[in-house]
Amino acid sequence: MAILDHQTAEKLYVDFAGDTMSYIDRETGEVLKAHIFVACLPYSDYTFTMAVSSQTTDDFLYALSSALRHLGGSAKILTPDNLKAAVIKSDRYEPDPNRLMEDFANHYGFVVIPARSRHPRDKAVVENQVKIIYRRVYAKLCDTVFFSLAELNRALLEKTMEHNQTRMQQKPYTRQEKFLAEEKNKLTALSPTDFEVKYYAQLQVANNNCIYLGRDKHYYSVLYCHIGKKVQVIYTRTLVQIFCEGACVAIHRRASGYGYTTLREHLCSTHRHYKDRSPDYYIAKARERSHMLGLLVEKNFEQNLVPEMIYRRCDGLLSLQRKTDPVIFDQACRLGLSVAYHNTQKLMVKIKYARLDGSIIRFFEKLAKTELLILDDFGLAAMDNQQQLDLLEIIEDRHMDKATIIVSQLPVDTFTFFDFTQFLNSLSCWLLLSVLSIAFIT
Repeated sequence: MAILDHQTAEKLYVDFAGDTMSYIDRETGEVLKAHIFVACLPYSDYTFTMAVSSQTTDDFLYALSSALRHLGGSAKILTPDNLKAAVIKSDRYEPDPNRLMEDFANHYGFVVIPARSRHPRDKAVVENQVKIIYRRVYAKLCDTVFFSLAELNRALLEKTMEHNQTRMQQKPYTRQEKFLAEEKNKLTALSPTDFEVKYYAQLQVANNNCIYLGRDKHYYSVLYCHIGKKVQVIYTRTLVQIFCEGACVAIHRRASGYGYTTLREHLCSTHRHYKDRSPDYYIAKARERSHMLGLLVEKNFEQNLVPEMIYRRCDGLLSLQRKTDPVIFDQACRLGLSVAYHNTQKLMVKIKYARLDGSIIRFFEKLAKTELLILDDFGLAAMDNQQQLDLLEIIEDRHMDKATIIVSQLPVDTFTFFDFTQFLNSLSCWLLLSVLSIAFIT
C-alpha cells in the first residue's frame, strides 16, 4: 500500500456524512433532518462541518462557500464525491462537473477533480474524518435537542473546533496548530465579492425586442436588430446578461414582478417614439417642422384633456403636416390658433383659480386676443353674481373686435337663473349667438 504525502494547500476534500442529524421546527413541531457537510484539508487534517437542509446544489455550494470563508482561502484542487450536486456525469478519467459547480470554481480560483466512482480510497482522508466526527461530534450532541438549523450549526462549530484543538495521536501538535502554522497562509486568497449563483436560459427575442424571463415574469430589452433571434440568457440574483452569437448584447439589473426593463437605445424608432411621448416631446417635434405647428401643439396641451387624447391629436397633426403643402398647412394652423373652445362651467372654474393665483388679468387678455371664442354647454348650471360679471367682462373685452359663439342645449326661455334678455341688450348687436336645442330620443 502506497503512503501519500499531501502538499500544503493543494487539496480540499468534501463529502456529506452518511448519517443525518435533526432539529425541531418551533412553529410546527415537525422533526426535520439536517445533512452534515464535511470538508477536510489532508495536509493538516483540519476539519470543517456544517448542517444544511438538503444535498441539493444550492445547499452544497452554500456549505462549501461557508467552509472557504472559515478556512480563509481555497486549496488548488477540490475533490468532492460523485454527488449530483457537484457532478453531472461520473467518469473514471474526466467526470463532468455541473455548470454551477464550474462557475463556483472559476469564481474562487480552484479546479474540481472528483474522486473516482467506487474508489473510496481516493478520498480516504475525509472518509476517516467522517468516522471521527461520528465519535467526537455526533456522540456528544446525540442527547441535545435543537430548534433551528442555526442552533445546530453553532453546536457543530463548537464541537468540531474542540476536535481540531485535540492533540493528534503520536504527534506533538493539534490539527489547528498545524493548519495555522503551515497551511493557512498558503491558501489561495478568496475573491472579495461573494459568489452569485448563475442561471442559464435559451430564449427568443420577441417582436417588442424583449426577452421574457419566466422565473421573474418580467421583460428585458435587447437591441431591436436581434428581433426573432435565439439568445442565451445568464442571470444571477442581481444581474441579467443577454448573449447573441457569443457576444453580450444587453445587461440589465434584475427585477421581479410583471413589467418591462428597457433601454432607450434598444428600441426601434416606432417604439422609441411611443416611449418618449410627453408634452415637451411633441412641442419640440412640432417646432422642428413648423413654427405655427409648434404654437398650435402648445395650445393643445393647455386644454384640460386626458394626455392620451392630446397625444393622438398631435400624432395626427404631425402626420398631416408631412402630407400637406407647407403654405396651406401654416394657414390651417393660424386658423386653429384663432379659435378657442371652452366648456362654460369649466371656464368659470379656471377663472376662479386664475383670480386666486393672481393671473386673472393675463388670463382675460389671452381670451380677448382669440379671434373666435366658443362657449359650449351654456346654461346647464346656475351662475353666481361673480360668474355673470366675469362672463360680461369677457364679452366686453371682445366688443367690436372678435367673434363669440355661445352654444346651449336648452332654450333661452328656460334660463331662469340668468337675466338673458338684459344680457343680450347689454351686448347690443355685436354678439353672434347660436343656440342649439337637442332632443334625445331613447
